[in-house]
Amino acid sequence: MRLFFFIFLSAALALPGVYGQVSDSLRSSTELFSSEEPLKIRLSFDQRKFSNERFKDEYHPAAITLFAPNGDSVSGNIRIKARGEFRRRYCQLPPFRLNFKESGFSDPSFEGVSSLKVVTICKYQPMFQEYIFREYTLYQLYQLFSPLSFRVRMVDMTFSDSEKKRKPIERYGFLIEDIDDVGKRNHAFELEPERVNSTMINRKHLILVAVFQFMIGNSDWYVVNLHNLKLLKSQDFKQETPYPVPYDFDYAGMVDAMYAVPPDGLGIETVKDRIYRGPCFTQSEQEEVFDLFRSKKEEAIKLFQESPWISEHSRKTSISYIEDFYEIIENPVQVKTQILNTCKR
Repeated sequence: MRLFFFIFLSAALALPGVYGQVSDSLRSSTELFSSEEPLKIRLSFDQRKFSNERFKDEYHPAAITLFAPNGDSVSGNIRIKARGEFRRRYCQLPPFRLNFKESGFSDPSFEGVSSLKVVTICKYQPMFQEYIFREYTLYQLYQLFSPLSFRVRMVDMTFSDSEKKRKPIERYGFLIEDIDDVGKRNHAFELEPERVNSTMINRKHLILVAVFQFMIGNSDWYVVNLHNLKLLKSQDFKQETPYPVPYDFDYAGMVDAMYAVPPDGLGIETVKDRIYRGPCFTQSEQEEVFDLFRSKKEEAIKLFQESPWISEHSRKTSISYIEDFYEIIENPVQVKTQILNTCKR
């Protein structure tokens, strides 16, 4: 794998994605995530059976239609499967996975795509649509800090009951890039150990992930059982430790979902209360990662200022929450009390 030198305070040899940028030549060939224009899709399936069997690890047949902006469409048969832990129990419509293998569905936008995760409304109330927009924007936010991140694509989805027993429902959701495609464009592959510890993961990137999770107020992640983390290993075997890739941000304080509560034993009352759950770091490591976040401050705020999706209320509260994070990392006393006092030694 090609190595890049990224100068950041001091020269450091790094895998693309570790405080650096990935070249266009390494990007995936698929065009699905290259546009921010929402896709328009109709998905038809037996909704009652899908709901009743949501806890089974089984795929269900579905028909998909993709609509082009000019009104043209292409249809085919695919398979879908419910996913997630809490949301599978709680949601009226749980998140699910689309499987295109041997489906007969063919469209240039999905070339080379075998399966995709879909995040959609949990319940039908308007506030749950806003949660989707907020979480979608957090995926975009993390992309500012590392190409070792999941790309997302907004989707205008119509859910149709193939048995004609329920009325069609139209809502926005978003597609999440498959981890294999994240790996391909970073010359890496997924590792799936049952348990790990922080010493087994690239330290610099783990600190980056931990500070980002602190930034957005997300305590719903854990290294040992890879809860809401994927691992990517470089194809260059000189790079021994894998890199963590975070996902599932619906419990973050910046989403502020009504169902989200902090994990037990953390000593915080709401998900909006920040707590740092990452490794302790040296002064030089602190300056390096904080400088990265400082360099992206304007872009981060601009992302929320210019988002066409989130409400004006979400825009204001999100920017305020981000600015509060930057006030913390600029204050040595706050760094000590809010980060260094809770870090993992």
